[in-house]
Parts: sequence; C-alpha cells; structure tokens
Amino acid sequence: MYEREPGTTPLRTQSEPPIKVLGFLWKASRGYRLTPWRSPYLRWRIETYWGIHAEAITFRDFWHFVWHHRRELHRFLRWADRMQPR
Repeated sequence: MYEREPGTTPLRTQSEPPIKVLGFLWKASRGYRLTPWRSPYLRWRIETYWGIHAEAITFRDFWHFVWHHRRELHRFLRWADRMQPR
C-alpha cells in the first residue's frame, strides 16, 4: 500500500476515501452546497489565492480555478485535515 516511518502520520492512497476532506468541503460550502461558486467563504479564498475580486467570480471562473489548481487544493485540504483537533 504505502511505506512510512514509525511515528509519522500515514499518507492517503489514491484508493482511500478522503472522508475528512469531504467534511471540510461540506463545512466550507455551508448554505451553498449546490452552488459553491456563490459561497462568500469560497469566493474569498479564491480571491486571496488567485487575485480576482470575489464579486467577479462566476460559475465558469470557479470551476476553472478548481480544475487548474486541483493539486494545490488537494494539498490544502490535506493540511486542513491535519489541523483539525483530534
């Protein structure tokens, strides 16, 4: 499956379901789950990362951002999972 050193946090594999990642996304899109591009929180996050004004983010801009920055977003979600209190 994967190798890790003793005492370190195991890495997720491609086949492992990212339940905690989905939990973060569920919380972050509260109130806008069917239309995440309208979420003020997610717009703000994109604005601070990408530099376009939050009010100007459209459906197309949102999904363009998600697709082109999917690796960075996955890395951020893994970090957010590690920051959750246990």
